Amino acid sequence: MNPNISIIIPIYNTEKYLARCLDSLCAQTLHPIEIICVNDGSSDKSSAILHSYAENDSRFVIVEFSRNKGAAAARNAGMGLAGGDYLGFVDSDDTVDSFFYERLYTKALDSDSDIVKGVRRQVFPEGTVKDELSNTLICKDRFAFFTQWTSAIYRREFVRDNGIECPPGISNAEDTVFLMKAVSLCKKIVVVNDACYHYLRRNDSLNSKYLSLKKIEATCRAMREIVRFANLKIADAPAYGKLFLFSFNNCMGVCKRALPEQAGMAANICAEHLIALYGLCHKPSLLDDLLQLSGVDFENALKCGDTKSLAGVLLQTPKTRLFSQLRARICHA
Repeated sequence: MNPNISIIIPIYNTEKYLARCLDSLCAQTLHPIEIICVNDGSSDKSSAILHSYAENDSRFVIVEFSRNKGAAAARNAGMGLAGGDYLGFVDSDDTVDSFFYERLYTKALDSDSDIVKGVRRQVFPEGTVKDELSNTLICKDRFAFFTQWTSAIYRREFVRDNGIECPPGISNAEDTVFLMKAVSLCKKIVVVNDACYHYLRRNDSLNSKYLSLKKIEATCRAMREIVRFANLKIADAPAYGKLFLFSFNNCMGVCKRALPEQAGMAANICAEHLIALYGLCHKPSLLDDLLQLSGVDFENALKCGDTKSLAGVLLQTPKTRLFSQLRARICHA
């Protein structure tokens, strides 16, 4: 019998958290499932921990990478092996409710949905928790589902038929590319509000306050990947507009997450990619709307492809101004 859900976990040097993650998956009330663990070249004891679980539980499938290839490659390898009706994704430092996948899978069958989303609960180092309440917005507009992707399951046949994967070689926001493609193409998304994915907010995690220049560059590349996808696959004008503005907005905003001493270099990286995104856009009317919001200096630098000038504007522009205006435009596109 094929598993109901294939749960895919990329692992890289998370021995401190791994057992609690795996324990929460072993305790799932849904049967049958498979738990595909991709060890992405870990140098700690992660591999030994994985094999100790696999020895005692036939639901585990272990994949070993000889070198670190990144989370995108690890997740894609897991998807290639998956046999479940639906796919679930868990990060190796997170946990899920014991009934999480049963409730999502039951809802998927009842509603015949391509995507079913639960609730993501943030768990902070000091022990406090906070539920991220985006499900109401998602019910009104599917494009409100642009984060929290691990809190959902995805019909495997839908993912494979549409060639949806994490873009290899991109080390940040690769999950956002997967999610935006899936959200754009799926026929139906439903939500479940009484099952939680527990997201550990580690102080040393990838989602820290500041991003390295490498991560900023990767995020911008991911946004360009989303727009290239939209150019090929999305004919609906409002949907295209939301994808483009989402990508442009994030490419611009990510430069504000650089270390203060790297702000100038980050602005140059983002400026280069913003100019490229401007050139990729297939909707002239959308560019007109964008430029009306942007101000003369921003508009002139963007049109002329002047990276240096545009970087200067980004450094001088408060994040809350153009960034918030674009976000509002996304919501009403």
